[in-house]
Amino acid sequence: MEQEILMKELLKEAKKRNAFLAVITCFVITFFAIFVAGFILFVPTLTKVTALMDHLDTAITQMQSMAGDMAQLTDGVTETVDKMNHVDYDTLNEAIVKLRDAVEPLSKVANFFK
Repeated sequence: MEQEILMKELLKEAKKRNAFLAVITCFVITFFAIFVAGFILFVPTLTKVTALMDHLDTAITQMQSMAGDMAQLTDGVTETVDKMNHVDYDTLNEAIVKLRDAVEPLSKVANFFK
């Protein structure tokens, strides 16, 4: 009789353990299904992100090139401004006046023959 009671107790415990294992198995299968679905959804997004990063890398490279070109342009402008600052405008104005004085008689001669 004691053995029968003991066997019933063991059978109850085994059923409880089996129910607990079934619940755990359902959770594991659900977790795995969610993981697979997330992976399937994540891979195309990862591909898009990789393509976007490639485009950004190209844009950054082009911007760096443009920055180098701008530096060269700035150097050229600075050099030109420095050269213009060295021009003696008073002497240039005097030369223009002398040229006008020299060309004015020639202009009168040319207008005489018209």
